[in-house]
Amino acid sequence: MISDSPFFSVVLPNFNHGRYLKEAIDSVLYQDYKNWELLIIDNYSTDSSDEVISLYKDSRIRVFKIYNEGIIAKSRNLGIKNARAEWIAFLDSDDIWYFNKLSRLIELTDKNFDIICSNEYKHDLKRGVKKPLYYNLKSNNFYKELLLKGNTLSTSATIVSRNFLNKNKLAFSENLDFITVEDYDFWMQIALNNGSFGFCKEFLGEFRIHESNNSN
Repeated sequence: MISDSPFFSVVLPNFNHGRYLKEAIDSVLYQDYKNWELLIIDNYSTDSSDEVISLYKDSRIRVFKIYNEGIIAKSRNLGIKNARAEWIAFLDSDDIWYFNKLSRLIELTDKNFDIICSNEYKHDLKRGVKKPLYYNLKSNNFYKELLLKGNTLSTSATIVSRNFLNKNKLAFSENLDFITVEDYDFWMQIALNNGSFGFCKEFLGEFRIHESNNSN
């Protein structure tokens, strides 16, 4: 049975990443913290994605289909809309989490933060090279710091309070001009609405680089 009150809703958008999708899903299933739901938002993939998803019979996994017209923000927003949990976590279908991702971040959720980000590794799959990525904002003016420093958070490393999003009516921008930088705009919106940012210094996952990354 799906818990009526999971603590985390994990939003995982996917399009034709069947070769990476199983590792992403497994990294959620193997979390040492178990009170979560996983919302897979599939953009009518034409590769092996459906076959991969069909392997899982876990009642905590829900699958949604959407034609997002190449706008990943639409998929993420559909996930947010259907989330049941207090906290929404994001995981791209070609990234992975380490087993203690959720258990470590849950320790920070009672610190009056509205958004929490951990460090992660940038993993170049072709070259087999991992590089540490450090995420942090140090000032009290998060909006100004984001404006000056650029995007200093990562979607797959971040969780956000659903109550905060609902209260401030925030979502990822579906404007075509924001494709691949919709997350940066999302953090800016949170900062503009006086959201409190928290950071975990541990490395709790991998942002994986390959030829078919949208950011490429």
